[in-house]
Amino acid sequence: MATKEEKIEKADTILSFIILIIILIWLFSGIIAFISSLICLGYDAPMNDKILGVIFGLIAGPFYWIYYIYNINYCNNYKYY
Repeated sequence: MATKEEKIEKADTILSFIILIIILIWLFSGIIAFISSLICLGYDAPMNDKILGVIFGLIAGPFYWIYYIYNINYCNNYKYY
């Protein structure tokens, strides 16, 4: 039977693993958000929406996707040539 210290150590290991997974998901989503915001610079949209999108992609990470979904003018399908 496991001692109390072993149970606590196992719980700490599981918690550390969960926190690591959350951090990795946050970083991966943030990197993809930033790349997506840079791609959207080439699309037809108001300049302030583009700049705000890059800022959200760089700083807010995964919360960029909320901005992307709810801002109708941002990253339209029409390329700006």
